Amino acid sequence: MKRLIYLATACLLMQPCLAAQPDKINFAYKVAPLLGGPSYRIYIVRCSDGTKKELTSWDKSKKWCIGKESEKSCSDSQMKAATTACK
Repeated sequence: MKRLIYLATACLLMQPCLAAQPDKINFAYKVAPLLGGPSYRIYIVRCSDGTKKELTSWDKSKKWCIGKESEKSCSDSQMKAATTACK
């Protein structure tokens, strides 16, 4: 019984280290608004836990945001944005 408790405790302590990581990033489509706004591209990130998240690429791929048209969590790096999206 003690072994089971130790094993469960070890798993709980290691959980933050085992956060999902991006496996694959694929281009989905380009959006060009009809009213003359800035165009952007949507990418799909497949995470190691099986979930899929969206990334939005702005300003000729200089700015990467999580989700569609999001200004909240953005990064200058595609990989940083994908890693944040998978967490």
